[in-house]
Amino acid sequence: MRKIKELIFASVCLLGMTVAVSSCVEPGPDGPDKPAITGSTIMLPNEANAVVEVTLDMKSDWKVSNANTWFTVQPLSGVAGQATFTITVLEANPELTEKVASFRINEGDTPTEYYVVQDVTPGMVLASESVAVPSSESEISFVFNSNVDVEVVSAVDWITVGEIAKDSVLLSDNTTYSKFKTYTVNVSVAANDGEIRDGIIEVRGAGDISSYFTVSQMGELVADFTRQFYRRSYLAKFSATWCGPCYSASEYIHEAMEEVPNRIEIGTYMSKSKGGGLAEWEGGDTYYEELYYDGIIQGFIPTMIWNNYSLIEGAAYASTFVSLSNEAVEELPAHTGVAGSVSINGNNVEVLVGIASTESAEYKVSVFLLEDKLTFPGCAGGSDYENNDIIREEMTEMWGEPVSLSANNVTELTYTCAIPSYVENNDNLHVLVVVYRPGSYSSPIISGHDFGTIVDNVVDIPVNSFIVFEYEK
Repeated sequence: MRKIKELIFASVCLLGMTVAVSSCVEPGPDGPDKPAITGSTIMLPNEANAVVEVTLDMKSDWKVSNANTWFTVQPLSGVAGQATFTITVLEANPELTEKVASFRINEGDTPTEYYVVQDVTPGMVLASESVAVPSSESEISFVFNSNVDVEVVSAVDWITVGEIAKDSVLLSDNTTYSKFKTYTVNVSVAANDGEIRDGIIEVRGAGDISSYFTVSQMGELVADFTRQFYRRSYLAKFSATWCGPCYSASEYIHEAMEEVPNRIEIGTYMSKSKGGGLAEWEGGDTYYEELYYDGIIQGFIPTMIWNNYSLIEGAAYASTFVSLSNEAVEELPAHTGVAGSVSINGNNVEVLVGIASTESAEYKVSVFLLEDKLTFPGCAGGSDYENNDIIREEMTEMWGEPVSLSANNVTELTYTCAIPSYVENNDNLHVLVVVYRPGSYSSPIISGHDFGTIVDNVVDIPVNSFIVFEYEK
């Protein structure tokens, strides 16, 4: 089906026959009180057992051919002259879009295709019902579909509704434009120097048809230093499409994540070899080489594990990660809390990070751009294996950039990067922020290499969203 902007909407009546009504119309309440035929299109009401009559001048003997089961056409044959056809609608249309079908009238050896367009069930649907934005002034948009006229109104003074664009779709009869239109609403959000706030935008339709879109805006980054910050661990996962154990390990990793929900975050470093679009980022192989010891990938920073998946087999694999996560919470409580927002501005990803620290020290921060739902054939993964948490870009230096943190203070940092051309879907992007503090720790659970730092905390922020400081209960 062809789409056109409603701003340039135009329709042409096809007048190749004599009909009861001969004006261009839209189906339903916006059209005439009685059903009409436009060119070779007959408009049907959305009502079971409704009857529509259309009168045509037939030039020769004729027959009707109709393979549809939701409407009938009578009579099925006749002679030259004026003929009145009765179209009976057998069932209502529950959809928000028109039901379109056709039947054929053969005048002698000349067939003519006639379309029937059944009206819609009034309604609307939002592509999404909410968005989260940073505290700074911003411009956003949201999309919805509706087959009724609408009014878009903001319920708060800090959200301003701007231009609204509409797209119409030409139905398969090539004459009628669907009442089901796509609306794109542009919205301005004022800066927020206070607490987190929510604002409602109401999409008002005819009758009782309404929908609501929520804008959640991040506020000032304020931390409560009298409470213990929530502790998460970082699992750095190396993978490659040719690595069978890498794929089979994913099952056990997610078992561990379910057992300790919201305690483990993943970043997957894909080897560039034979990875297709999965492995366009060259950093996967760079980290691989950094951690290649004695013929395998291995290394361990507390709550940050790098190792060959064949070292831990079966269920023990999941239990090891659970144990490491619990060990981190008990033995290495977080000295920092991390909050922030991620937004897409044009072709750039913009990240605001707030790090609240209970001590004055030199820390490091790594910021990675990740993508989910990447389908690619993988060893032991099948031809349509879904790969998630794939690192697509690194916004900081390898092993993190230094940052000086002050005790009982929130330090704000900003990062940005262009969205790589190999990213498949911006909606599946998210940002991983890893905070390292100086120190060393020897885990009784698994041995590894001492890098002189400890992963103090990590957070994962979806695009066009934000997180606030979280605390242990």
